[in-house]
Amino acid sequence: MRKSELEKIRKFHGHIGPYAVTGYIIGQLVKSHFGKIEKIVIYNPLKTPYSCLIDGLQLSSGCTVGCSSIILKKAGDLKIIIYLSNKKIVINLNQGFKKIAQAHFKKDMKKFARLIKPLINNNLKNI
Repeated sequence: MRKSELEKIRKFHGHIGPYAVTGYIIGQLVKSHFGKIEKIVIYNPLKTPYSCLIDGLQLSSGCTVGCSSIILKKAGDLKIIIYLSNKKIVINLNQGFKKIAQAHFKKDMKKFARLIKPLINNNLKNI
C-alpha cells in the first residue's frame, strides 16, 4: 500500500486504522478483479473500530451510504456482500482477521496492509 493511499484514507476517515485500511483494500481488490461494484451490504456491530470498515469501502468502491449503494446491517460478525452486475461476492472477516487487526492497531499500517491483502486476494481468486 502506497503512502499516498494511506494519506487518502486518513483525510477521508480522520485517522488510519486497520479496519478503514481493510475496507479500502477490499473495495480496491474487488474492483481490480471484477470491475464496477453495484451495491454492498455490510454486516457489522456498527461501533468503532469495526464501523471504520465502512469508510474504507466507501472510499475505494465508489459506493456510499448516502446514495444507498451501501446498506448497513447491525450484526455481531463482520461480513460483506458485494454485488456486481452478474455475481455476488461474500467476504467473512473471521476471528483470525480480528486478531491481526488488534495486533496492528495504531502500529505500522503498511505492514498490516501487506499481511491482509493476500488473505483477501486469495479469497477473491477462488470465486
